Amino acid sequence: MIRFWEISHNKRTHAEPPQKDAAQPDEKETIFMPKSQPQPLSDREILDDLLASQKHMETLYNTFASECSSPALESDMMNILREEHNLQSAVFTEMKKRGWYSPAPAEQVQIEETKIKFQNAGNSL
Repeated sequence: MIRFWEISHNKRTHAEPPQKDAAQPDEKETIFMPKSQPQPLSDREILDDLLASQKHMETLYNTFASECSSPALESDMMNILREEHNLQSAVFTEMKKRGWYSPAPAEQVQIEETKIKFQNAGNSL
C-alpha cells in the first residue's frame, strides 16, 4: 500500500504542466493586465470629480462639526469646514468661468416659495 502511494504521489508532484496554447493569454495576464492603456482625464473631468469630492467633504465636516462635544474641537472643525468651502467655491468659480458648470438661475417665484417654506419651518420650532 505504501509503495502505491509513493508512486502515485511522485506522478502527481512531478507531472509536466499542461502546455499553454500561444494564442491564449495566461490567466494572470487577463486578470491583472489592462487590455488597453487608460486614457488621461480631461481638465473638465478632473474638475467635475474635484467639485463632487469637495461637496462630499463639506457635508462630512459639517456633520462632524455640528456633533462635536468639545468646543475646541468644534472650532477646529469649523475652520476646516470653512477651508473646504473656500476650495469648493474656487473649483465652482473656475468651472463656471470655463462654461463647464452653469446652474440655471432660480426664478423669483421659486425664491419666494423657498423663503416662505423655511420661514414656516423656523416658526414651527
